[in-house]
Amino acid sequence: LLKHWSSSLVDAADARIQWSQYLGTYQLGVIPQLKAQSDRVDYAHYLLTGELFMDCEDQNPVGNATMFSLPKDYVHYKKSDENFLTTLSIKMLQYKTSLKRSIDDLHFHRMENARKLVQDRRIVIEVDVKKFDLDNVDIFPEIRMIEP
Repeated sequence: LLKHWSSSLVDAADARIQWSQYLGTYQLGVIPQLKAQSDRVDYAHYLLTGELFMDCEDQNPVGNATMFSLPKDYVHYKKSDENFLTTLSIKMLQYKTSLKRSIDDLHFHRMENARKLVQDRRIVIEVDVKKFDLDNVDIFPEIRMIEP
């Protein structure tokens, strides 16, 4: 995969086309659950384009080769209907002034909880920095062992 991605280029237009191939109908059911019209529009825009909370047109999103460019033997790797917003339950979200603000607050709250657990020594985090590239394949078995 690393070798493939290192030579793959995906521009924004190609990424949008590939993104739209994975749009599932169940994702559309979330739209009416959102309170504000702007949130419904933003969510629908994300589902159609893959661009999340783009506040101004000056921002130029780019294609992500790791998401859209896979070697032929990985053709079935991408899960359909997979996107950032499927990682949270909209029904469980404590709605604030906007969907973006609510998601920001949720992630901030989760980070604060994790920080407190670390401070209370209920969670121990070990960091081991290593260079991840084709010249350092010795770390691959170690990565596979920890099942990230």
